Amino acid sequence: MNMTKRVLVTNDDGIDSDGIRVLTAMLVEHGYEPIVIAPDSDYSGAGTSIIGKGVSSVNAGQRELAYEKRVLAEAPHVEAYAVAAPPAMCTLLSMRGAFGERPDLVASGINYGLNTGPAVQHSGTVAAALTAAGFGVPALAISAEHPFDGTDTALRYDTAAAIAMQLLALLPNSGHLVLNLNVPRCSLEEVAGVQAAPLSTVTSFHSQVEERTDSVLKIRFAASGEAVPDGSDAALITAGFATVSSLVGVGTVECGDLITRLAETNA
Repeated sequence: MNMTKRVLVTNDDGIDSDGIRVLTAMLVEHGYEPIVIAPDSDYSGAGTSIIGKGVSSVNAGQRELAYEKRVLAEAPHVEAYAVAAPPAMCTLLSMRGAFGERPDLVASGINYGLNTGPAVQHSGTVAAALTAAGFGVPALAISAEHPFDGTDTALRYDTAAAIAMQLLALLPNSGHLVLNLNVPRCSLEEVAGVQAAPLSTVTSFHSQVEERTDSVLKIRFAASGEAVPDGSDAALITAGFATVSSLVGVGTVECGDLITRLAETNA
């Protein structure tokens, strides 16, 4: 029986995206009590930013954020808010009690496109989950594969949501705080399996500066074509598997040796 009820749902594609609506409806179907606190527009690639697009100046002591209550057609009874802020801030607001009781879990997504390898560090979807972990709240970031070939093939948010429900049921007592789920574009029956995977050291797509004028930079994102390491999240997705990576937030490693050398240099 599901004992964890209150789930914060957020994303970086914005509250009007299909992915967050499919996810919210699926949570209701599985007996959770979601509350949606999501950006009012697309914040893809916002990473861990907590500053909204419309902010012209930042006052370290105070900041005002616009928000509005919304109704999701797919889950009309779910409390939902669109906030003029990136996903990390949406999570932070939830953790600070801006919209009621702190959630038991966070579900971030379903993202339009994968968050694998080095792309994870720029993902607003993942950043929302990492922000929750800073408060000790388990979180799942969910991403669905999209085509890079220019076709208009529909994403399989339904497949990603179904696998997400399986993981959310296990997450509270798993010993993990942040899970990053990536799901291939196929039906649930066609998924080759669910595999634990390290992050790829090679990005599956890259940015390229196409043109620079006196005032504008034109950037294009496309598949990189680089070979990804066997067994990595990017490689397993290509092989038809859904991948799960357990992430850790900002931390430290011992650097006393460096300080010793610094002292010797300054002696």
